[in-house]
Amino acid sequence: MYYDALKLIDYYPNVIQYMKVDVSKTGNYDLNNVITSLSDAFRNQMVFGVSGGSVRCRQLGTFLINSLNSMERMNDIAKRIGEEMIDIFHEYLGFEVDMEFWSRHATLWKANGLTLNKMVERYITKKIKNKAGGFVGKMAEHSKKYVVNASSTTNNDINKQDRFDRLLGRTECTEVKLIDPIHDFIRNELDHRRNEFTSLQELLIYCGTFNVNAELYEGDLSEWIFPKGVEHSDYDMVIIGLEEVVELTASKLINIDPSIKLFWEDKIQKEIGDDYLLIKNEQLGGILSLVYVKTNQIDNIKNIESCYKKTGMKGMSANKGGVAISFTYCENKFLFIVSHLAAGLNNVIERHTNYKTIAQGLRFRQNKRMRDFNLIIWMGDFNFRIDLPNEVVKPLIEAGDLKTLFTKDQLNNQMSKGESFPYFNEMEINFKPTYKYDKGTNEFDTSEKQRIPAWTDRIVSWARGLNMEQLNYGAIHDICFSDHKPVYGVFKYQKHHQ
Repeated sequence: MYYDALKLIDYYPNVIQYMKVDVSKTGNYDLNNVITSLSDAFRNQMVFGVSGGSVRCRQLGTFLINSLNSMERMNDIAKRIGEEMIDIFHEYLGFEVDMEFWSRHATLWKANGLTLNKMVERYITKKIKNKAGGFVGKMAEHSKKYVVNASSTTNNDINKQDRFDRLLGRTECTEVKLIDPIHDFIRNELDHRRNEFTSLQELLIYCGTFNVNAELYEGDLSEWIFPKGVEHSDYDMVIIGLEEVVELTASKLINIDPSIKLFWEDKIQKEIGDDYLLIKNEQLGGILSLVYVKTNQIDNIKNIESCYKKTGMKGMSANKGGVAISFTYCENKFLFIVSHLAAGLNNVIERHTNYKTIAQGLRFRQNKRMRDFNLIIWMGDFNFRIDLPNEVVKPLIEAGDLKTLFTKDQLNNQMSKGESFPYFNEMEINFKPTYKYDKGTNEFDTSEKQRIPAWTDRIVSWARGLNMEQLNYGAIHDICFSDHKPVYGVFKYQKHHQ
């Protein structure tokens, strides 16, 4: 048998090592050899220990044990790993464990193994009784043959081991090629004549994010929404995310002036023209999301929903958080999120926590979550900073060395580790940091705080099973009424229609 003894998983979400143990098909395996093969992992992963008020050692990983055909075997290995780690733990504390402790430890793991066995057999047996007929019934019947019987496998039961080998495709077999000439002929003909009954539709999506610093700007914003140098500007959808549309003070957040939202709705509508219709808006404190769709696309859109998630003061305050608007375009589910995450140079972990809270907390009708959407575009003031001092950052900006700066960008490093925004993509940044400026100028912060320039305003995307590409990613530095600069992204989505 081939037995995956464990997976060694980092304390953080990234998998750092896989360890596998090959056990012979006779079913005879040496538990001591298994544990010996993991001895280095025990020392490398350590345990968490505190002595004298100070941390003596830290846990760096987790053991996940997976057995294919024997709950008893899995429990034996878990017991031995537990014993090894307890020894390491008490070694750091500086004292030995007596025999009574080990006796109780063995009793505990024996009871654990018996309970797990009962749970597995009872669950599968119940499923089989409830699935008596049809295809599902046949599958349940085979599950009983392979799983229920195997869960009580003894180490010398070769027949049951062979069943698992057949189930998992480990026995030798002859490759069979199935030929259906009629089906193949029809498929080839349809491929050749695709253009006769299908058409390729392109959907152009504009996304813009801007921290407006509680200003009601009366000036021109067309350069932000229709930037110079952007070849494609006949958008089918315009999604706008604004942050700090109101001051982030307790009094302003409790009594939000509704005229502010109306101001920005009318402002954007005037900028994009009457060919677009506002299909949905959502506001949470100072965060405002506006979705406009071209009138000739309205019939393709349905199931429009919105929701939000607070993250300020552990979910109690609306000064930080995220809002989301979703809809179905043809048969694909689109989701647009606007968020404002925790501020501060050193609050990377809090920003990561904000991301997870929003990602896990957004709920739509029928309990739809982020994972249920085909296209997600997430934008906003993410507040991630650059881990370099001012005297290094500013000269690099003046020299145009953005690549060196980007290696120290907190969001870039979070994404590369698979922590914040895993699986999302961000187009290469070729624009100067968008924060923080003296209002009305292009001068970086000259106040007493001398905040370090950073790319706080970002747009990231995730597409599953869709032909989508990002065409543009930029910022407009000539709009100076806020201490941030507006950022935009243009996306192209292609789809064949019958």
